[in-house]
Amino acid sequence: MKCAKCNGDVQDGMQYCPHCGTKIVKCPYCGQLIYPSSQFCHHCGRTLNDDQNYYNENTQKRESSIGGYYKPLDQDDHYNHQSYDYNNSDYYNTYDDPNYANYEKPKKKINILLIVGAVIVLVALSGLSYWYLYYGSSSSSNNVGEYYEDDSNTTTVANLTISGTTSYASQIGNNIQGGYVYQTDDKIYMQNNNGYLVSMDYDLSNQTVLLEDDVSYINVTDDKIYYCDSNYILHSMDLDGSNDTTYFDDEDVYYVNVIDNMIYYQLDSDSESIYVYDIEAKTSKQITDHQSYNINVVDDVIYFTGSDGIYSVSSSGQGEEKLISGEVDNLIYSNGKLYYCIDAVIYSYDVSTKETTTITEGCLFNMTDEYLFYYTSSYVLYRYDISTGQSTSIYTGYISDASICGDKLVLTTYSSSGYEKVLLTFDGTQQQQIFTELTTDSGDYV
Repeated sequence: MKCAKCNGDVQDGMQYCPHCGTKIVKCPYCGQLIYPSSQFCHHCGRTLNDDQNYYNENTQKRESSIGGYYKPLDQDDHYNHQSYDYNNSDYYNTYDDPNYANYEKPKKKINILLIVGAVIVLVALSGLSYWYLYYGSSSSSNNVGEYYEDDSNTTTVANLTISGTTSYASQIGNNIQGGYVYQTDDKIYMQNNNGYLVSMDYDLSNQTVLLEDDVSYINVTDDKIYYCDSNYILHSMDLDGSNDTTYFDDEDVYYVNVIDNMIYYQLDSDSESIYVYDIEAKTSKQITDHQSYNINVVDDVIYFTGSDGIYSVSSSGQGEEKLISGEVDNLIYSNGKLYYCIDAVIYSYDVSTKETTTITEGCLFNMTDEYLFYYTSSYVLYRYDISTGQSTSIYTGYISDASICGDKLVLTTYSSSGYEKVLLTFDGTQQQQIFTELTTDSGDYV
């Protein structure tokens, strides 16, 4: 086996890499070595918080079904965020779910000095982070590089305003990550730090909580807001939050796309296959009959990933075709190309010429028509310029998702105080907490 960090040879039974000292952690789904703090496996592409699976060392197989939802860590109610240890491989299996009642966790040697040292470092870094957020804009130096040892960008705290429109590629990227942000002509709808549904103006003012529940897959039409609740049951409500309606007999659904008068979605209970629902006729039709993830609806074609590659099918369910083989993580269509990730390498596939191009190493998060945003195991978010092929680091720190709203990124970040939504410019030079009250003069947090 190969170490996930240094790629050195690791023998079975080793608890630490003999070359770099990294803790040996295996993906709970495929059993391959992964970096201890990874939020997804760079071998099989699965997120590491799906409470329906684990890797059985005896059978060498995943038990139960493959989870069909790219779910950021902050959305899992099974976790106790105050107690888990990111450097502990048992962290991936610390669920309250009864499916784990008979799962015997591996015995491990605990390195007390390492844990104590990590806690001290975490406290110190948290203190520096708070100092930066609260006083950085008025300080003589706001260089993120002084803290993260990366002087590629300078970040300041400022009152930011969202402008421009969200491209269709970005809407696809937002939806695949959970659909936490949606932009209309006059409002922004998004999940706040508590997971609640909030509407606001483009300058982040007039924030109104429409629903106190953990929401995802937000879609907004002229007169309705569609969303999934904490149990992934689809609802709609009027724009003011009234007249709530549920759909699909309280079935779990994912990757919800509301387009014109149709709702495209993955039905979890039916082999995680794709369905389409006619809102006026109130009828559903199955489009695929197998596991389907990362749904991209592009005109009359649907691109999606299965357990073994990338597929296309017409919106009527005809002419299904396999385009790419492999275990794919994320899939975004933009300007005639499919962008996707296999084994922590990002590729593009031209749907006309069927040509595949290797872009860069990393895990694809989101994209616009001009830029591709990807994340690395060292917790660095990069912006890749599609026209020039140049990568620029724009943010360093733990994030669970990166949505795009107009001309800004909406990051879900994590610190010792919990999860926070941060607005970031595409070049990484300005950032602002979204759900923190601001002053009207200096832009500092209060």
